[in-house]
Amino acid sequence: HPHVSIVVTKDLRQQSKGIFDGRPRAEANEDVRVQGKPYHEWQPAGGERLLDVWHRAVRLVDRIVRDHAGHNVLIISHAMPIACALAYLDGKTVAHCDEYDPTHNTALSIVDVRPRERPVIVVLNSLEHLQ
Repeated sequence: HPHVSIVVTKDLRQQSKGIFDGRPRAEANEDVRVQGKPYHEWQPAGGERLLDVWHRAVRLVDRIVRDHAGHNVLIISHAMPIACALAYLDGKTVAHCDEYDPTHNTALSIVDVRPRERPVIVVLNSLEHLQ
């Protein structure tokens, strides 16, 4: 569409798993267990915490709500930044991001955000568009 702008932002990049990037998930899970912290507080060597992804997602959502009130906005990203944004919009904390984590690529969620009202998740992680 000629009147739609595309904005690329680092706020939606996937969590850096540091030394575990590209490695089997089981290795990172073992490090989480050894560190003895909740996943959102776990920080792999050379990487970042899910809490860091949460802060980026929240900052972006707040900016979008402020700057684009009354408009449709499409956000495309990796699973966890989207999960963090959805949890935040649903009034949850970073500890609940996994509840919003899409299990498949291309999952579609729709959130209705209106001024002075609590956001409403209308569609969560739908794959109907693939059928």
